[in-house]
Amino acid sequence: MLTLLQAFWRITLLTLGPEDLPGSRFFMAVAAAFFVLAEALVVLSLYPLELVVPIVVLDTLLLTVWVVAGLAVAGHLSRLAPTLAALFGASGVLQLVSYPLVVFLSQEASVLPLVLVLLWSIAVYAHIISRATDWTYASGVWAAVAYVVVSFQLIGAVLPDT
Repeated sequence: MLTLLQAFWRITLLTLGPEDLPGSRFFMAVAAAFFVLAEALVVLSLYPLELVVPIVVLDTLLLTVWVVAGLAVAGHLSRLAPTLAALFGASGVLQLVSYPLVVFLSQEASVLPLVLVLLWSIAVYAHIISRATDWTYASGVWAAVAYVVVSFQLIGAVLPDT
């Protein structure tokens, strides 16, 4: 398990890519489980319990659809399992990085650190998607930004008006 987390950490540092991970569906499922648990932990610290499942399911589905679409456009659907594993694993690590910021800092004090984690996430997503699709890094950045914008809009639609 430690080796798995180290690989995901190195992806967040942009030193490994999806091509460095096993291509098995089992490995992808383990990474997805890690992502779901890490995201649920963060979502639970921000929102009521009844919103955890809709938010996590929506985000997981959106990430999966985004990757399938990108790989299909690039003609690299055979890279699906390691690409999803890399994104799920790196996202789980980034969720765990953001967790103490959400829990221990005031809302005002956490804004800048959370924006930095968001920018880091975009860089990591761009790194992964550009390596999986053979697109330029700049194209990966655009794809990552598009994913983040759509994700925020969909999650915002699930949240009750406050």
